[in-house]
Order: sequence, then C-alpha cells, then structure tokens
Amino acid sequence: MKKIIALMLLICSSSIFAEQVVTDFKPNFSVGIGLGSNNLNSFQLSGISDEVKSASFYLTLDYQFDEQWAARFQLSDICDYCGVSFSEYQNSIFTEVDYQSTLYGLDAVYKLPISSDFSLELTAGILLGDETVITETCTSNNRGFLGGHCFPDEPLTNNKTSSTEMAFSIGTNLKYQIFESWALQLGVSASNYRQGLTQTNFSVIYQF
Repeated sequence: MKKIIALMLLICSSSIFAEQVVTDFKPNFSVGIGLGSNNLNSFQLSGISDEVKSASFYLTLDYQFDEQWAARFQLSDICDYCGVSFSEYQNSIFTEVDYQSTLYGLDAVYKLPISSDFSLELTAGILLGDETVITETCTSNNRGFLGGHCFPDEPLTNNKTSSTEMAFSIGTNLKYQIFESWALQLGVSASNYRQGLTQTNFSVIYQF
C-alpha cells in the first residue's frame, strides 16, 4: 500500500512539474538586424545572362509560439547600392540592364536545441520579390568615357518595367544565445527565385 501511495505521489509531482515547465514558456517577439549576400545563379534578363551577387541588409521579425515553433518575416534586397548592372555589346549595340529587387519572406521556423547556448533552426516558406528593371540600348558613340553607361539623354531605347516574382525557400540557421535577450545568428537559404537564389546572412537578434 505504501508503494502504491508513493507511486501516486511521484506521478502527481511529475505531472505538476511537467505542467510547470510548459507554462514557464511565454510567447515572445524578436527582431534581427544584419548583413548578408544575395546570389542569383545563371541569371537571365532581357536576353543577357549573368551571375548577380549583391551585398544586402537583413531585417527579421519573429513570433515564437512555443519552444519549437515560430513564424518569421524577413526583408532584404538585391541592390548593391541600388542598382545591379550588367551589360552586353553585340553588333555595335550596347545593351545595359539595371536590376533591383526588394525581397519579402514569410517562413515557418522549427528550433532544435543543441546545448544551453546553441540551437539549430530549420526554415521553410515563401519569398516575394518586388522587382524594377531598366533596360537601355545605345551605340558605342553614345557611351560614357572608358565604356561607361549610356548617356542618359541619348539612348536608342529606354524601358522600365516593374514586376513581382514568387518562390519557395528552405534554409537553416545556427543561433548562439549570448545573454537572455541577445543572440547571434548565422544563416543560409536557397530558393527557386528566378533561376536560383542563394542567401547568406549574419544577424544580431534581440528578444522581447
């Protein structure tokens, strides 16, 4: 009888402790600011193929539902000081393309603790790109000194278009908790945006 009572007390105390552990977690927000790179592989636009590499700022906003799951909004760009340019010279005609895109991401995040300070995050979601493309053509006589841009007042054609592209993305992040509210994060993701986009970033995270 004593053993049965002791077992019941052990079960009750375990359930109370488990409930306490669950209720100890409080949903929270966190914001991250950092730098990274956006690389478009085998990028093709306006008949020109090139590889676009762009330095970028990163801004993230997370809502942590529980200890494992969170939702993340992220903002970055393909700009490289607001205008990634690539060009082609063919049949005495110079074609220049200025491309920039603001990238918006919405991800589901699953957290895997590695130790008390380190954790691994797996992400999956969608990526939207708000793109602006300016295409100009000119002859060699209407280019700037040493093969610069087309003169703004003398292009043969000047075309500006805006569009929205959508893609799916997956990624992983390694997170190091410095203090209770501060962390460092190193991340990489890949998506089918355009002909393939690889993103890397390093961020400082503040939780509140």
